[in-house]
Formats: sequence, structure tokens, C-alpha cells
Amino acid sequence: MRRPHVYGASLVIRHENHLLVVCQSYRYGLDLPGGGRAGREPSVIAACREAREEIGLIVNESELVFTGSGKFRVGGRTIAVDFFEWVLAEKLIPRIDDREIIWAGWRHQRQLMPEQLSTGLRFYWENLR
Repeated sequence: MRRPHVYGASLVIRHENHLLVVCQSYRYGLDLPGGGRAGREPSVIAACREAREEIGLIVNESELVFTGSGKFRVGGRTIAVDFFEWVLAEKLIPRIDDREIIWAGWRHQRQLMPEQLSTGLRFYWENLR
């Protein structure tokens, strides 16, 4: 049985040289907030919705900058993701749901080691930053 393609959006939240990263309950590694698009939902709207659902942050789509798209394989599925960047003047405190997201916090970009990154964050780090 073939698994279908998944279309999603990821949000790169920056403050100076720090990124807001998350750990998911079902996948290894540091990741970006984000997830699948609902039906024909535009990617930028999906990124805003996922930030609200996963880490409790309200994002206005006009504050996001599209940084690129990527396609990679995770768990036998092809995932196509649009990446958006949100640059903050100050660090916001994430509120996790403790179901899908079990940890969220700020990491200096020098602390991001390739072996600790999810496939999506590694793709962004190596190709789009």
C-alpha cells in the first residue's frame, strides 16, 4: 500500500540568533512548529493555525515571509512543506499542548546539531536559511 503525499507548512520563528523549536510526542528530534494543511487551506493560514494549536502563539499572516518549499520523505511518506519565517523583536513564551508537542523552547542556532534535527528542520537548515 502506498501512502499519499502530505502537504504542510512549517513556521521558522526567530529572535536574533535563536529559533523556537519543538519536540513532538511521535517523532524524534527538534522540529519547527507546523503540520498538514486542512483541505485546500493556504499554507500561510496552516502555519498560523499550527502555531496557535501547537504552541499557543497568535500569528498574523501578514507578519510571515515565505522562505521556500521542500519535499522530503519521512516514515515512507513524501512530505511537501512550505516554510515561513516570523522574526520577533522579543522572545515569546510558547504554551505547549502536552499531547502532540511535549516540549518547546528557544535554541541558539549554534546549538542546533544536525543529528538532533528532524528531517524538516534539517531540510530548512541546509537549504533555505
